[in-house]
Amino acid sequence: MKGDCLSLDKQIEYFTSTLVNDLRRSIHSKKKLRHYLANSLYLLSIGSNDYMLNYFKYPNGTNNNLNLEKYSNYLLEQLVSHIKRIYDLGARNFVVSRIGQIGCTPVSVVRTPYSLKCNEDINQKVKHYSNKLSGKLQELQTQLLNSHFINLDNYNFTQKIRNSLENFGKQHFHGSNIFLRKPCANRNEYYFFDFAHPTEATNKKYVNECFSGTQLCFPYNILKLIHAN
Repeated sequence: MKGDCLSLDKQIEYFTSTLVNDLRRSIHSKKKLRHYLANSLYLLSIGSNDYMLNYFKYPNGTNNNLNLEKYSNYLLEQLVSHIKRIYDLGARNFVVSRIGQIGCTPVSVVRTPYSLKCNEDINQKVKHYSNKLSGKLQELQTQLLNSHFINLDNYNFTQKIRNSLENFGKQHFHGSNIFLRKPCANRNEYYFFDFAHPTEATNKKYVNECFSGTQLCFPYNILKLIHAN
């Protein structure tokens, strides 16, 4: 068995356990604990596997009886519900990622007949979710007192990298051994290091941009969020 992805339910379960069994023991003051939780940053990057490992992989699955519009609404409803659970535990500052251009992952590219280009059909289908996310986060911010939300727009930022690889320190978007599904040797030159996951060098670009840049995270970057609090 290669391993399973932890569901968001399970991750919140682990977070709750950490809060109850560890944080409350090490931070005895309830006021200090509330301050600690309220000033921490909570990153949610979720949704890609719901499409890649479910909707597109099993076209006859239960959720796939829903059309793309309804499926994106279903995923967003689940996300909103889980964010509220994390908020109730004390979280206030959230960075929530859109779903990226999963049609550009090597595993999607090799499934595109007669092409080494991105599968734009897949990219367009996941945009139903990403286009609605910012509105959902704005709604949540009005509903949840003292909450702050940053929308990490990795969908459009990926497009900027694709259009100008050299400006982002990349030589290639996909590895030369894309059909072999082996990690590339020089991972600093590539966006992906295997069939679906960005290299560490790519992730650093995203982290730095969201922390202090202006092209990835909206309506402000993490640094401005920190100073605002």
